[in-house]
Amino acid sequence: MEVLQQEENDKNTSLFLINKNNTAVGILKFTINCKLAGYSEKDGLYIDKIYISTEYTGKGVGEKVLQFVLLRAKELDKKIVWLDTMKNGPALAFYLKNGYVIHSKKTLHFLGVLEKERPMYILSNEI
Repeated sequence: MEVLQQEENDKNTSLFLINKNNTAVGILKFTINCKLAGYSEKDGLYIDKIYISTEYTGKGVGEKVLQFVLLRAKELDKKIVWLDTMKNGPALAFYLKNGYVIHSKKTLHFLGVLEKERPMYILSNEI
């Protein structure tokens, strides 16, 4: 609860509850000003989190969320939207299908992360 309150008070963070048919099905969090190699902090919008309940995946909710993010980024005069995703797993194909491209690679260094889940891609979508 404390972390959520801090994020809510952060002027550089936007939090959203994702709804479908008046039912909460997920959350979205993005950082309004966030630097990416080749772009200034002012030019980049970073998608921190998109979590959608399993029972609503594959039903167009994620695509609508990405459309919403792009519209918001345009309103904020951003040049790029970017995010991190696991190199292995279904999320990569989803983002690529929705216009994101591989910008660069990174590796997670958190304790307890399985070795196969350490390789990550940074994906971007120019506006």
